[in-house]
Amino acid sequence: MVSMKKWLTMIALSSLLIVVGCSTDDDAENESVEEEQQEEEEQTPPPQLGSDEELQTLLEEEEEVEEVMVQVVDGEEERMVNIDIQIGAEEEWSDDLLTKYEEIIREHYPDEVLDLIIVQDGEVQEQVTLE
Repeated sequence: MVSMKKWLTMIALSSLLIVVGCSTDDDAENESVEEEQQEEEEQTPPPQLGSDEELQTLLEEEEEVEEVMVQVVDGEEERMVNIDIQIGAEEEWSDDLLTKYEEIIREHYPDEVLDLIIVQDGEVQEQVTLE
């Protein structure tokens, strides 16, 4: 018959082999997943950021506009345009102004998704996504 000491040693070694065997597969699987994610990131180019000085100047020429920021984001599948317009504190905000700005912007970007933020005296008056 096997002594108690040998029996406990065999159980301990068996347990150790099971733990080591299981953890090795997980590490290999995790490394495989990480490698796939890295390959996908390397294949997907980051979006390109730019600006549109011409549109910015056109919008700044409007009497009520104080400052404009136009950011063009060229993504893999679509192009987005982010526009922040700051109007004077003395101006009265109306939907007519929003329509006017949208018409000016659509002349340059007829098919792109537009994120438009209108700010007056430090407060957001309008924040819309125009598709």
